[in-house]
Amino acid sequence: MNMFYILINARPKPGTSEASKTAGAFVNCWVLKATENEAKDRVSFMLENDGWIINEIQEIKKVDKEYYSSDSEGLAYFEQALTDGEVLIINTWPLEIQ
Repeated sequence: MNMFYILINARPKPGTSEASKTAGAFVNCWVLKATENEAKDRVSFMLENDGWIINEIQEIKKVDKEYYSSDSEGLAYFEQALTDGEVLIINTWPLEIQ
């Protein structure tokens, strides 16, 4: 298995509770999968089920523990994904910022 970091620009699906207050989000994802395509498919499935539409995958790369040697927050998410298989952090911005 490989750990993939994926950065996504997303927006809430119309009609969801998020759509009434949120213009969009950057989603930081750590996903433990065999291939990049499997990682993208898993993230897409999870976001779709949670009421999000992917605008763009801005970054995807394979990462390891050493990659986070000077980033304790990133390391914590990486290590949590090793345990849970995936971690998604959704950072939203309000409608007014559009």
